[in-house]
Amino acid sequence: PDIAEMLISQGATVVARDAAEIAATVGQLLSEPDERARRGALARRTLESNRGSVNRLLALVEPLAGAAEPAGSPSAVTGKPLR
Repeated sequence: PDIAEMLISQGATVVARDAAEIAATVGQLLSEPDERARRGALARRTLESNRGSVNRLLALVEPLAGAAEPAGSPSAVTGKPLR
């Protein structure tokens, strides 16, 4: 799942379908500091747990991609991984 889906599933954010929903959500967050803090903590936890995930994925995939690259690909020509 992408980060937006993770934030939604963790309860850190909601999907607003129109201006009225945006206004209601902002109003709630402005008037309820505990809810604002709860969502902020959930968002921070979600983001921190995914920090570096792209680099971890690249570390797993690059060795496989390098072995399967066509002879004329930029990586094969330069000997440097694509990043």
